[in-house]
Amino acid sequence: MCLLATSPWHPVQIVREIPDSDAITRADAQSIQALEPLIESRSELVAIALWLMRQEASAVETLARPGEGRASSPLLWSQQRLDELLQGSPVRDMVVERKQALIAEWADISKLISEHDPAAFPPDKFSEAKFIEAMAATLRSVFYLQSAECFALLPQLRDWDRSGEKGAVVDYDSLSSSVIVRADTGIKRGQDLVLRDERPSCELMFALGGGTAGQDVDFLEVPASLVITDRLYGLKKEILDSVGLGVKQMFPIRHDSLSVQHLAYLRLSRIQDTAQFAKVNFERDVIISVENEYEILQLLMSDLRARVQGYSGGIEEDISILQRGDAAPEEKAAAKQRIAERKILLTNMDGVRQRLAPIRGIPTKAGMQDPNSDIKEIFDAMESIPALPSKLFNRLRDWATGKDDPTWKK
Repeated sequence: MCLLATSPWHPVQIVREIPDSDAITRADAQSIQALEPLIESRSELVAIALWLMRQEASAVETLARPGEGRASSPLLWSQQRLDELLQGSPVRDMVVERKQALIAEWADISKLISEHDPAAFPPDKFSEAKFIEAMAATLRSVFYLQSAECFALLPQLRDWDRSGEKGAVVDYDSLSSSVIVRADTGIKRGQDLVLRDERPSCELMFALGGGTAGQDVDFLEVPASLVITDRLYGLKKEILDSVGLGVKQMFPIRHDSLSVQHLAYLRLSRIQDTAQFAKVNFERDVIISVENEYEILQLLMSDLRARVQGYSGGIEEDISILQRGDAAPEEKAAAKQRIAERKILLTNMDGVRQRLAPIRGIPTKAGMQDPNSDIKEIFDAMESIPALPSKLFNRLRDWATGKDDPTWKK
């Protein structure tokens, strides 16, 4: 829902106040005696979802249902729809993984229900399907209140636009005992009023059914790992242990931006001369050797290309979907997501090409020739071989158990 400022708003000015009695938190769930044994040691989000399930069924349906022109949560899509709209996108695997986690969570909750008070939880309101629907409703309307250090369900704001790094801030104000929406920057009369949401596009897609993440906050994650059969595996593992990294590690890639740690990890993984270990640097962008750099850049290029090829169609087709008046909200949301992800991959491919350019031909005493001619042919061939995209977001498997609430709350 686009809200227009009817008058100018100045930075720090309060746009809206919501009494804390209208903000639903874990404490509200704990106040219901029948829910106490179910929410003990569980995530705040799960506790809020269970509170919501105790309300009238229409409350869950209303909050889970998106506003006009908006997509529903992918949690509520069929598997066929997921495969069709999010082919190649890591969001598809994220949804499948988190939905499986929710199903496992509900199995544990339903076991507790049968042990404590089955009569208090009628099956028509408390089922696996209703639980997933309640979680979708919670994710669409929940906000993390930094000052109160807790999540709060705010149905009043569920259809407000959330737009990346800029916009009004939602937080708790202890002086007025209310949740406030505060202008973060100056807002002119007639300008769209949006809420700041600094989650990457994948999280916005999962929670809200789509959103616009700013380039500074948006990213994809790609895996890197050591080869267990590498004769230097043990030494490399010790080096990674010393800097707090594992033998399997996820790294973020942003718009035309590979992290120094990611590059250092890849360089270390390909070293075969122990004398080169001294050159490994996880704080500065230090090349180990021309050969090593050429190898890791070619492997990286091959992986990025495979990810781009994993999507169906092209960016032009996605743009066409956005321009179609009859396209469903889910189709448009998925097209926006695919465009955002492909842009990250393509800009990183450009960045890798720029790094490769000076390596491909280097002046030597014999004239301008490639010192890597022995390996160049191999990796040029490798670069053209499509590879299946690796599974992303593995660390999110247990997100619903309460052990690791979403990191975007911090």
